[in-house]
Amino acid sequence: VTGFGVAAILWRTDWGDRGSLWDWQMHPGTSVWAITLAMLGTAATGVLTEIVLNGIVRTRTRGGHRVAVLRDQFSIAPALTLSVVTAGPVAALIAPVLGVASFAVALIPMVVTHVAVRQFVANRETHRSTILTMSRLTERSGHTMPGHPERVAEISVTLGRRLGLSDRELRELEFAALLHDVGQLTLVEPIPAGATVLVAPQDQRLIAHAGAMIVARTPGMRPVANLVEEQSVPFR
Repeated sequence: VTGFGVAAILWRTDWGDRGSLWDWQMHPGTSVWAITLAMLGTAATGVLTEIVLNGIVRTRTRGGHRVAVLRDQFSIAPALTLSVVTAGPVAALIAPVLGVASFAVALIPMVVTHVAVRQFVANRETHRSTILTMSRLTERSGHTMPGHPERVAEISVTLGRRLGLSDRELRELEFAALLHDVGQLTLVEPIPAGATVLVAPQDQRLIAHAGAMIVARTPGMRPVANLVEEQSVPFR
């Protein structure tokens, strides 16, 4: 609603000698391409306004670094914005030829984008569910305490947001936190309560390395595997 409102205000506002953009585009001497660019510009401005407001809302509701949230919003904006802002100008340009059917034709890019995004989200949720199932293997085998991976992941993601990590980095951090103890599955005798801090530093590195090797076997999980392996390296 905000995006449409901003675009409408820009299009109907009186800008001086030529009046509003609506009056300007009705002038017989106005180029069709100039009108198209003006339409795209006003639509893009409306969408960008919506993106900024959405980022501010996300920062308030989920916490985190405002600059990082806006950076993530704008990183995904160009691909999605193009399919949204072109619908209006396309409908306007082909309306003299197709009439009412022009609206249905112009909405095709938006429909295709909507389907693709839904499929992407579904695949991501399936992937996360698989990671969550893997993280519980150490609980079922008696190597770690129940709920430990989820608690570590929650704390890690909270700290990551405050540090300004991007969505991609937060997702990799969450997966690494969920799987950080998977290397304990290679132990013959479980560590009491799964506390790797109770074993020697050399053993901690071996457990982390074993976990990283297990995680790395999953396609696309190399960055997560690197985080799992580096958990045994002291920060200071």
